[in-house]
Amino acid sequence: MKYTFGIFCMALFLSSCGSNTTENSEETTAPLNQEEATNDVGIVTVYSHRHYDVDKKIFTDFEEKTGIKVMVKEDKASKLIELIAQKGDDADVLITVDVARLEQAREKGILQPIESEVITGRVPDKFRGSENHWIGLTKRYRILAYSKERVDPEELTTYEGLTNEKWKGKIAVRSSDNTYNQSLMASIIANSNQDEATK
Repeated sequence: MKYTFGIFCMALFLSSCGSNTTENSEETTAPLNQEEATNDVGIVTVYSHRHYDVDKKIFTDFEEKTGIKVMVKEDKASKLIELIAQKGDDADVLITVDVARLEQAREKGILQPIESEVITGRVPDKFRGSENHWIGLTKRYRILAYSKERVDPEELTTYEGLTNEKWKGKIAVRSSDNTYNQSLMASIIANSNQDEATK
């Protein structure tokens, strides 16, 4: 089975638009008994790195509207991607965080392009993979957090402001090989230039 969104992703996307926004693998949301799990008729299997209550509500809403059961397998993104690549024939949908991980999944060949006019008509190009292998469901902001007692807000209004010598040795940040940091650098390059990203 190839891993596409199909009707599930359409329902999930439309439902999420109206919503308020472990180490070991586990199944959540409407657990299935063995007989149900071996019969893939009326079942959609979601591999998810996310663990938010809003997702569970979307899955429940989907089940109520379609009568299709949702089986969710949760784990870290890297483990889910490897699991699908090795033996994920039951996977219908992969939900993870950050575009870098989605691209990793695409490069491993475990995704197929989404063929849905509903989705492509509602999700702008900038929130989709170049060949529609994935779409963005939610947006995260990479914010600056600082002590109001020690930092004047006017001094730090952009990420570029962190390159000021004043802040040397005073910044706590993820390692450079972290996918979140790499995505942040990519966004700075895209919105500014490479010189700003390498300061």
